[in-house]
Amino acid sequence: MVIHFVNDCSYSRSTCAEFLQLSHELFKTTPASYPVCLLPGDVFDPAFLSISAPSDDVSPAPSIDLTSLKSLNPLHGRISAINASKFFHLFNEEKQLHVAKALAGLLSAQPGSVICGYQVGTLEQGMVNTIIRGSKHQLFTHSPKTWSSLWDGEVFEKGSVKVETELVEIPLRVEQFFMMKWSVVRL
Repeated sequence: MVIHFVNDCSYSRSTCAEFLQLSHELFKTTPASYPVCLLPGDVFDPAFLSISAPSDDVSPAPSIDLTSLKSLNPLHGRISAINASKFFHLFNEEKQLHVAKALAGLLSAQPGSVICGYQVGTLEQGMVNTIIRGSKHQLFTHSPKTWSSLWDGEVFEKGSVKVETELVEIPLRVEQFFMMKWSVVRL
Protein backbone atom coordinates (compact mmCIF):
# COMPACT_ATOMS: atom_id res chain seq x y z
CA MET A 1 0.00 0.00 0.00
CA VAL A 2 1.30 3.45 -0.93
CA ILE A 3 0.51 6.83 0.64
CA HIS A 4 1.26 10.18 -0.97
CA PHE A 5 1.08 13.31 1.18
CA VAL A 6 0.20 16.67 -0.29
CA ASN A 7 -0.17 20.04 1.33
CA ASP A 8 -3.44 21.45 0.08
CA CYS A 9 -6.04 22.28 2.68
CA SER A 10 -8.62 22.89 -0.07
CA TYR A 11 -9.17 19.16 -0.60
CA SER A 12 -12.54 17.90 0.57
CA ARG A 13 -14.15 14.49 0.34
CA SER A 14 -16.15 15.64 -2.73
CA THR A 15 -12.98 16.99 -4.41
CA CYS A 16 -11.23 13.67 -3.73
CA ALA A 17 -14.15 11.74 -5.23
CA GLU A 18 -13.93 13.92 -8.36
CA PHE A 19 -10.16 13.28 -8.64
CA LEU A 20 -10.72 9.54 -8.31
CA GLN A 21 -13.42 9.51 -10.98
CA LEU A 22 -11.22 11.50 -13.37
CA SER A 23 -8.23 9.23 -12.74
CA HIS A 24 -10.30 6.11 -13.48
CA GLU A 25 -11.51 7.69 -16.73
CA LEU A 26 -7.99 8.77 -17.72
CA PHE A 27 -6.34 5.41 -16.98
CA LYS A 28 -9.34 3.29 -18.05
CA THR A 29 -9.61 1.61 -14.67
CA THR A 30 -12.49 1.00 -12.29
CA PRO A 31 -12.69 1.04 -8.51
CA ALA A 32 -12.68 -2.77 -8.67
CA SER A 33 -9.67 -3.07 -10.99
CA TYR A 34 -7.64 -0.37 -9.23
CA PRO A 35 -8.86 0.38 -5.73
CA VAL A 36 -7.53 3.70 -4.50
CA CYS A 37 -8.49 6.09 -1.75
CA LEU A 38 -7.91 9.84 -1.42
CA LEU A 39 -8.35 10.81 2.20
CA PRO A 40 -8.14 14.48 3.20
CA GLY A 41 -7.01 15.20 6.75
CA ASP A 42 -4.74 17.06 9.13
CA VAL A 43 -1.49 15.20 9.91
CA PHE A 44 -1.32 17.03 13.26
CA ASP A 45 -4.78 15.83 14.37
CA PRO A 46 -4.32 12.60 16.38
CA ALA A 47 -7.84 11.54 15.37
CA PHE A 48 -6.57 11.48 11.77
CA LEU A 49 -2.95 10.37 12.30
CA SER A 50 -1.64 9.58 15.75
CA ILE A 51 1.98 8.91 16.61
CA SER A 52 2.63 5.22 17.00
CA ALA A 53 5.96 3.48 17.58
CA PRO A 54 7.40 1.97 14.39
CA SER A 55 6.17 -1.58 14.02
CA ASP A 56 8.51 -4.56 14.24
CA ASP A 57 5.78 -7.05 13.22
CA VAL A 58 6.50 -8.45 9.74
CA SER A 59 3.53 -10.85 9.68
CA PRO A 60 0.87 -10.21 7.03
CA ALA A 61 -2.03 -8.06 8.20
CA PRO A 62 -5.62 -8.64 7.20
CA SER A 63 -6.84 -6.42 4.37
CA ILE A 64 -8.69 -3.20 5.07
CA ASP A 65 -11.58 -1.74 3.10
CA LEU A 66 -9.98 1.54 2.04
CA THR A 67 -13.31 3.10 1.14
CA SER A 68 -14.38 2.92 4.79
CA LEU A 69 -11.34 4.80 6.13
CA LYS A 70 -12.00 8.01 8.04
CA SER A 71 -8.40 8.35 9.28
CA LEU A 72 -4.95 6.88 8.66
CA ASN A 73 -4.72 5.33 12.12
CA PRO A 74 -5.98 1.86 11.05
CA LEU A 75 -2.99 1.75 8.67
CA HIS A 76 -0.29 1.80 11.38
CA GLY A 77 2.45 -0.66 10.42
CA ARG A 78 0.84 -1.50 7.05
CA ILE A 79 2.23 0.96 4.48
CA SER A 80 5.06 -0.15 2.20
CA ALA A 81 5.76 3.21 0.51
CA ILE A 82 5.13 6.78 1.61
CA ASN A 83 5.88 9.82 -0.58
CA ALA A 84 6.14 13.11 1.31
CA SER A 85 7.52 15.40 -1.41
CA LYS A 86 7.58 19.17 -0.92
CA PHE A 87 5.97 18.63 2.46
CA PHE A 88 8.33 18.66 5.45
CA HIS A 89 9.90 22.07 4.80
CA LEU A 90 6.47 23.68 5.24
CA PHE A 91 6.72 23.08 9.00
CA ASN A 92 8.99 24.22 11.81
CA GLU A 93 11.55 21.85 13.35
CA GLU A 94 9.22 20.59 16.08
CA LYS A 95 6.39 19.84 13.65
CA GLN A 96 8.80 18.14 11.21
CA LEU A 97 9.78 15.74 14.00
CA HIS A 98 6.10 15.15 14.81
CA VAL A 99 5.28 14.32 11.16
CA ALA A 100 8.35 12.07 10.85
CA LYS A 101 7.27 10.07 13.93
CA ALA A 102 3.69 9.87 12.65
CA LEU A 103 4.81 8.58 9.23
CA ALA A 104 7.23 6.12 10.82
CA GLY A 105 4.30 4.58 12.68
CA LEU A 106 2.50 3.95 9.39
CA LEU A 107 5.46 2.23 7.71
CA SER A 108 5.51 -1.55 7.45
CA ALA A 109 8.31 -3.42 9.21
CA GLN A 110 8.96 -5.37 6.00
CA PRO A 111 12.54 -4.79 4.80
CA GLY A 112 12.51 -2.40 1.85
CA SER A 113 9.50 -0.39 3.03
CA VAL A 114 10.30 3.23 2.26
CA ILE A 115 9.45 6.82 3.11
CA CYS A 116 10.79 9.22 0.49
CA GLY A 117 10.55 12.84 -0.48
CA TYR A 118 11.96 15.96 -2.00
CA GLN A 119 12.16 19.18 -0.04
CA VAL A 120 14.12 22.37 0.53
CA GLY A 121 17.50 21.47 2.05
CA THR A 122 20.69 23.24 3.08
CA LEU A 123 24.37 22.60 3.64
CA GLU A 124 23.84 23.48 7.33
CA GLN A 125 20.55 23.04 9.23
CA GLY A 126 18.70 26.31 9.75
CA MET A 127 16.27 28.88 8.43
CA VAL A 128 16.05 29.75 4.73
CA ASN A 129 14.19 32.67 3.17
CA THR A 130 12.40 31.80 -0.06
CA ILE A 131 9.52 32.85 -2.28
CA ILE A 132 6.66 30.39 -2.73
CA ARG A 133 3.88 31.31 -5.15
CA GLY A 134 4.92 34.95 -5.01
CA SER A 135 5.03 35.23 -1.20
CA LYS A 136 8.12 35.39 1.01
CA HIS A 137 8.46 32.56 3.52
CA GLN A 138 11.01 31.54 6.11
CA LEU A 139 11.49 27.77 6.18
CA PHE A 140 13.28 25.50 8.63
CA THR A 141 15.55 23.21 6.62
CA HIS A 142 17.73 20.23 7.37
CA SER A 143 21.14 19.36 6.02
CA PRO A 144 21.72 15.81 4.76
CA LYS A 145 23.54 15.06 8.04
CA THR A 146 20.79 16.33 10.35
CA TRP A 147 18.06 14.73 8.20
CA SER A 148 19.83 11.36 8.38
CA SER A 149 20.31 11.54 12.15
CA LEU A 150 16.68 12.56 12.62
CA TRP A 151 15.44 9.36 10.96
CA ASP A 152 18.26 6.98 11.99
CA GLY A 153 18.41 7.26 15.75
CA GLU A 154 15.63 9.67 16.71
CA VAL A 155 12.58 8.46 14.76
CA PHE A 156 13.71 4.88 14.15
CA GLU A 157 16.07 2.83 16.29
CA LYS A 158 19.68 3.49 15.24
CA GLY A 159 20.74 1.06 12.51
CA SER A 160 17.21 -0.14 11.66
CA VAL A 161 16.91 2.07 8.56
CA LYS A 162 19.09 3.21 5.69
CA VAL A 163 18.83 6.95 4.97
CA GLU A 164 19.99 8.36 1.66
CA THR A 165 20.06 12.07 0.86
CA GLU A 166 21.21 14.16 -2.07
CA LEU A 167 21.32 17.94 -2.24
CA VAL A 168 20.47 19.30 -5.67
CA GLU A 169 21.39 22.93 -6.34
CA ILE A 170 18.63 24.87 -8.06
CA PRO A 171 20.38 27.31 -10.44
CA LEU A 172 17.37 29.59 -11.03
CA ARG A 173 17.85 31.51 -7.79
CA VAL A 174 20.09 34.52 -7.18
CA GLU A 175 21.21 33.07 -3.85
CA GLN A 176 22.42 29.50 -3.40
CA PHE A 177 19.32 27.28 -3.10
CA PHE A 178 19.08 23.51 -2.65
CA MET A 179 16.42 20.85 -2.79
CA MET A 180 17.11 17.57 -1.00
CA LYS A 181 16.07 14.18 -2.39
CA TRP A 182 15.83 11.61 0.37
CA SER A 183 14.69 8.12 1.28
CA VAL A 184 14.38 6.17 4.50
CA VAL A 185 14.33 2.39 3.94
CA ARG A 186 13.56 -0.25 6.57
CA LEU A 187 16.34 -2.85 6.86
